[in-house]
Amino acid sequence: MALDEALLASASAGAPPTLRLYGWHGPWLSLGYAQPFDEAAAAACRRAGVSVVRRVTGGRAVLHGRDLTYAVAAHESALPAGLDASYRLVSDALIAALAAIGVAAERAAPAAAIAPGGAFDCFASAATDEIAVGGRKLAGSAQRR
Repeated sequence: MALDEALLASASAGAPPTLRLYGWHGPWLSLGYAQPFDEAAAAACRRAGVSVVRRVTGGRAVLHGRDLTYAVAAHESALPAGLDASYRLVSDALIAALAAIGVAAERAAPAAAIAPGGAFDCFASAATDEIAVGGRKLAGSAQRR
């Protein structure tokens, strides 16, 4: 996450937009920058062999393991105005990239409500412009401006 912070600082200073793709070694729980999480929960994660990290972006918790994670760092002037338009831009680019490798992804239909007990989990529901395959959320996105 320190690299994401450095990319954000660099983009804020006018560096060109950057796409970072990375994987995880072992299980990790990443939390949104404002998501509540207490020491007892962190200790329980450590006992279970799950490391915990806080993202520079918002959003809900994601349990990582064998997934591919992306970060886009860009100066605000390189993005459309408004959060929704930015989400749409990134989602459409990812959907096009997935289509190029044969994955039929689409923008997710937002869930009417978060699944019971799912307020903590990013994949418990889909927001507008997140990515789904076969009606199931495949990718979530979060922003920080």
